[in-house]
Amino acid sequence: MKLKSNIGHLIKESGLRDDVIREAINVKQAQLRKIKLGESFPSVPKLFKLAKLLNRKVDDLYEEEED
Repeated sequence: MKLKSNIGHLIKESGLRDDVIREAINVKQAQLRKIKLGESFPSVPKLFKLAKLLNRKVDDLYEEEED
């Protein structure tokens, strides 16, 4: 199974600044950039914090891609 990240799009759509998001999920700028690009996966607790911050469900953050 391959996952496609929707995080970058959802963050952009939310209008939240990166510094607010970084502080909320406790990551550095480089790590947030990788998360937004789908190059890195945050831990499960951080996924839940991010989903709450974006007013979304955790399931909204990623979608399954066909192989």
